[in-house]
Amino acid sequence: MSKDNDGTYLQDKLQAALKPYSEMRKAFWHRFPDTKSAGGFRFLSPQPSDYLFVAPGVALLIECKSTRVGADIITLAHHGDVGKRQIAKHKLWHRAGHPSLYLYGDLSIDVFHFYDGRDVVSKNRSAKPVLIGAISSLPAYIAGIDKWGEVAERGMLNAIV
Repeated sequence: MSKDNDGTYLQDKLQAALKPYSEMRKAFWHRFPDTKSAGGFRFLSPQPSDYLFVAPGVALLIECKSTRVGADIITLAHHGDVGKRQIAKHKLWHRAGHPSLYLYGDLSIDVFHFYDGRDVVSKNRSAKPVLIGAISSLPAYIAGIDKWGEVAERGMLNAIV
């Protein structure tokens, strides 16, 4: 996987949304350590996702991928940028009755797409994003954070929870 596809920039933007949201709502999030930056497969087993988000009645895995080449997340999954072990773990997560999301960002045009994890792991070429927006405004889209830094009633997490 190339550095452009590792999702680090998107992870930071997502965390900027999850942190204030969980401080103001009954919610918890955890950022899993990255396997490669922790020394590879010998020291840390592959993680199921970048984030775990939990709120009353909801447990959600969120994976971040980004690119500068204009490919969509389904194409990235077909070309191996979504690992086989991660796909297997998401399938087990889905079988247990929980949803997952893939946050895909095209850094060349500052646009993100959220995809249902079931579409990504099945490599469904007809999949449509559940949410599209500007990466620079990700906290507002995800947590409904207003211009004063408060969590408003809008936002994708409020729709899920």
